[in-house]
Amino acid sequence: MGSADRTAAPERALRLIAQAGGGPHERRGSAAWRRGRHSLFPGPNPQLLARNSVQVILADQRMPGMSGSKLLGIAPDLYPRTVRIIQSGYTGLEAVTESVNQGAVFKFLSKPWNDVVLREHIRESFRRYHASA
Repeated sequence: MGSADRTAAPERALRLIAQAGGGPHERRGSAAWRRGRHSLFPGPNPQLLARNSVQVILADQRMPGMSGSKLLGIAPDLYPRTVRIIQSGYTGLEAVTESVNQGAVFKFLSKPWNDVVLREHIRESFRRYHASA
């Protein structure tokens, strides 16, 4: 896949890869941003990440098969400009803190979240992505 395939023009539909654990907060959050111009992809799935032009990733720290911090650590190799957000409702956030400190994460969101605030974080992430062009 060439770099042109990984760079979306601003006028194209915005893309979001949503990595959710499937709990009630994630389902509610998914409905909150589904109303926008976002494509939602289930996860964790590094192969799906590699096959799609991705601008924003929202990862849950506790996902089956792969932690959110591990997935977000892989993402910059495929898409250096991707804006990455991690969410968690659990304490013991050593891996999340390490991801933030290493620059792999733009935002940390704690659960439960407010839908209005979540949508604003998603919009802010897309603005940040397009500003980095």
